[in-house]
Amino acid sequence: MMTRTFTLVLFIAIAIAKPVTIHAQAANVNDSLALVDLYNSTNGPNWGENEGWLYWSVKNWYGITLDSNGRVINIALGGNALIGGIPSSLGNISNLQALDLGGNGRLIGGHTYVLGQSYQPTIIRFA
Repeated sequence: MMTRTFTLVLFIAIAIAKPVTIHAQAANVNDSLALVDLYNSTNGPNWGENEGWLYWSVKNWYGITLDSNGRVINIALGGNALIGGIPSSLGNISNLQALDLGGNGRLIGGHTYVLGQSYQPTIIRFA
């Protein structure tokens, strides 16, 4: 009888409890689209480490750091077997403070365009 009463009380408590909503800061749409372009144009499925990319929220993507407003501030993908072209859309990540794509060896294009955008990252490493 004690078990039945406990189960009934637990069921009622769960039924009347208010749902808890957790608000996670979503990444800026333009930032996330630029990152997807980077992934697609640099052979993302074959990177050395690509944990979370395209499957989890951007804040959980390997090598990506967001600020409290959901803007990308750091891209750290150095030495990660990126191969291909750097997309011009990377220049749309306007709050970027650090960009490390060095040690990948086979990245082409995009450098001038990315560096010519309206932001000025604090740290840039391509080689």
